[in-house]
Amino acid sequence: MDSRIDQPSSLARMSTDDLRIKAEQEILILAIADNDLIGCGFASLREDCVYVSKLAVAAARRGQGVARAIMQAVEAVAAQNTRAFLELETRMELMENHVYSARIYQDQRN
Repeated sequence: MDSRIDQPSSLARMSTDDLRIKAEQEILILAIADNDLIGCGFASLREDCVYVSKLAVAAARRGQGVARAIMQAVEAVAAQNTRAFLELETRMELMENHVYSARIYQDQRN
């Protein structure tokens, strides 16, 4: 992925301590199957929304609903904290992320 995006992902530069600190400041959502970490994301409460960052799913588990489950957990965070919407930014270079986001939006409209 880093070879496809200009300004490489900050996630690759984050140490264990950096991730621990981020998890103390935000809500860390983990997807675990058979004791394996298969996906994660961070949810940050903003004034009018919940901002989603560092959404990632293990390559072998993509297309199996893991990201959808993480996003459903983020939606629950928004509902519990009376936030009207979610904000998720995707990199222009990663077209598969745009396709995913559009599919999620379409599913919610139906």
